[in-house]
Amino acid sequence: MQLRSEGRHTVRLLTIDPGNKDTGWVLFDTVKRIPVQFGRDDNHKMLKIIQTLKYDHAFSEFPVPRGQSITVQIPGKGFIRKGSSQTVSWQLYYTAYWVGQYHLLSRLTHKGIPFTLINRMDVKLFLTGNAGAKDTNVRSAIIEKYGGKELCIGNVKKPGPLHKMKADTWAALAVALYVEDGKFKTVEDFIIKLEKNIEIKKAKKAAKKLKEAGL
Repeated sequence: MQLRSEGRHTVRLLTIDPGNKDTGWVLFDTVKRIPVQFGRDDNHKMLKIIQTLKYDHAFSEFPVPRGQSITVQIPGKGFIRKGSSQTVSWQLYYTAYWVGQYHLLSRLTHKGIPFTLINRMDVKLFLTGNAGAKDTNVRSAIIEKYGGKELCIGNVKKPGPLHKMKADTWAALAVALYVEDGKFKTVEDFIIKLEKNIEIKKAKKAAKKLKEAGL
């Protein structure tokens, strides 16, 4: 889908960095290529924001665990990644719950407006070249992309377009910059790739058993 503006039409993107309690968001103007509104709000308040804002396409990061793996529930131990001892926090699952709430409300309130899920690792890779980059690295990459701190943040007397942005709003802006040129990957793309890899592994395992059996 073409996201850039055509003629005088301004495409506005709502981009979301969800959390289990609070959510960072940005309303991004694709003509000026800057956020026209942004904030970090309690998740219940975010529901009202989604209802009242006017936008042409919504994007939300989705909490995909790092690595191509499946999470399973172990009685008495919670959730762990299959083939790994690393646990997946309850916060991640509760964040996923809120993304679902945002998705449903957006589709009901703004009929015909797409709501797309984005893998945060893809956003980090796009901006920093490192899928495991920290939030400070992402923020630095954004500032550099806008011409430096003095130009994009500025000060009270001469504020830049990113003045007063903080915390999760930077992550939400990162999503906007990632999807703005239309060359983005979705969580659905990630799932398709994951499923293909699982099938390939199953086929290799079956082939190995046949070889060991002399068939």
